Parts: sequence; structure tokens; C-alpha cells
Amino acid sequence: MLLWRLTGEQRTDITLASRTLCLDVRKGEWSAKAAALLHVPCTAFAPLVQPGEHAGWVSESLCKTLGFSQPVSVTLAGHDHMVGARALQMMPGDILNSTGTTEGILQLDTQPTLDEQAKRDKLANGCYSLANQFTLFASLPVGGFALEWLRNTFRLTDEEIAASLTRGHADYLAGNWLLDDIPVFIPHLRGSGSPYKNRHTRGLFYGLGDTLSIDMLIASVSLGLTMEFANCFACFNVPGTSALKVIGPATHNPLWLQLKADILQRPVEAIAFNEAVSVGALLTAAPDIPPPPVAIAQRLLPNRARYHQLQRYQHKWKSWYQLKLQQEGVMPLHHREEHYVE
Repeated sequence: MLLWRLTGEQRTDITLASRTLCLDVRKGEWSAKAAALLHVPCTAFAPLVQPGEHAGWVSESLCKTLGFSQPVSVTLAGHDHMVGARALQMMPGDILNSTGTTEGILQLDTQPTLDEQAKRDKLANGCYSLANQFTLFASLPVGGFALEWLRNTFRLTDEEIAASLTRGHADYLAGNWLLDDIPVFIPHLRGSGSPYKNRHTRGLFYGLGDTLSIDMLIASVSLGLTMEFANCFACFNVPGTSALKVIGPATHNPLWLQLKADILQRPVEAIAFNEAVSVGALLTAAPDIPPPPVAIAQRLLPNRARYHQLQRYQHKWKSWYQLKLQQEGVMPLHHREEHYVE
């Protein structure tokens, strides 16, 4: 829309087009099959441009209104997750966890992943902002929003939550958590993510008691988010040597990062990078500009002993996860599935 208002051109970038379900990602062109399903000609779709390609020029009248003395070109940088990955200089095989209100998992590869498993797990393929590279993406409707929900529902302050997270991190590392006593939390407050993606599912708390402390409550939410993330992560075929790169607010939550490192049994790198999407857009539009260095603020290593403890908790968590989804009609009855990381 902004491109059209600035230039009068009706075009779209290939990375954005690959999120419409109407692009043939192998060929990098609109799918005649998708057009036929929609009963429209392929010409109904906007012409495609490559990332970094000039999509048009600001119109003369608008240049005059804005006071531009020289012609100004407009570039479509592309889909925000892919643009952010560009800023981090990701390579094929790398995997990115973007965090915020929601969470996203993005894997970079040299081929699209169009097998039956990707279809079953509802993973989204996309064209990356560099030629001959592709993305595989999944999102979780609830990430950091769970802490906001916790604050509002239980009338906690930001200071109380921050202090509890700090204590929880120290207690977890010291082995003081009694996992059998921590309630099960399934964070489907706004639906569930892959592999059973469904916007109609709802959250669950099990194990609440009258002696429940704020630390136990936040431990439960932290574990629930971690288990939901591990469920989604298991849908991806990630090389065992690849670290999980994390951007966004979760980089300031050591407990959440360490839980991910332990349950996934792989290093987790917290990337200290402000405005990754803005920087990625600049690099896409002006690839000759030297990219800024990518600093790793923290690198958290997995612990095998803690993993085995988490695995036992994960088994209990999955039992409630499966029962809930079965009651909601999302998962077939008597279905059992294990996605343990070995």
C-alpha cells in the first residue's frame, strides 16, 4: 500500500508473496494452480520484484510536496522476520528465535522444505532475501504475552515479576526446583502453535493450590512456554551443531534462555542487536553498505543432568497437552506422540 501511495506502482516483494500461499516457491513465480483454486488469472496478482530491487520512484507531485530536489527510489525490503535474519547475517542451517509478544522460529536453507511432515506440522516455506535461499517458519501465538497476562490476571507488578525471575534463575541453576510440585501451564491463551496449530485452543493450568507462591507461579509459566517452544522446535530438522540464535526481549530473561538450552540440548545465543529489522531493510536496499557486527551478549550451554529432569516434567506436561487437545477436538483420541531431544 505504501509503495502504491508513493509511486503509483502495484508490486510486491517475493518474500512477502511467499507468505500468501499463492507463490510457487521453487520457481519464484505466482502459482497457476493457486490462481485456479481462487478462480482468478495469475495477472490478478501484483508483479513480483526481488529483494533490494527498485520497486518504483516517488511520483513527481509527491516529490514536490515533500520537498525532494532529486528523484527518490523506493525499495521493498520484504517480510519482517526474513529482513531481521538478514541483519544477523544468517547462513543456511542457522535457526533464529525471534521473541516478543509472540515467538517465531525461522530456519534458513538452500532448498524449500515441501515434504509431508512440513505440511502436517503447518510450517510455512518462504523465499529469503538472498537468491537461492529459503526459509522455514513457524510461530507461537503466545511468548512474552504470557508474562503480561500473568501480571494483569494475578495483579503483579513488573518489579515483582523481575525479582521472581531472578530468584527462579538462581534456584534453577542451584538445583532447588522441585519439578513435581510445579503446576503445569499450557500457554494456549491465544491458540496453539505447530505442530497442532489452531487459533481456537485455550490455555490450561493444572496443580494450583492455596499455598502457591509467586515464584512457583512464574516457574510454571516459564516451563510452560519452554515446553510449548520445544514442541514446535521438534518440527524442524536442525543440525545438532547449530546454536539457537535469540533476538528480542527474551535476551534479557536468563531463566527462559537457560531452560531452552537445556530442553533442546544445544547452545542458545542471545544476540545483542537493536532494530534488527530496520538494519536488515537497509542492507537489503543498499547491499554495498558494510553490515554492523553481530554481538553475542550471552551464550548459554546445555546441561545434561538438568535435561533429564526437564524431560520427566515434559512427559507430564505432554500428557496434559494431549488430553487438552483431544478434548478440544484438535488431536485424535488415543493419539500418543513423543518429541524428545536425545
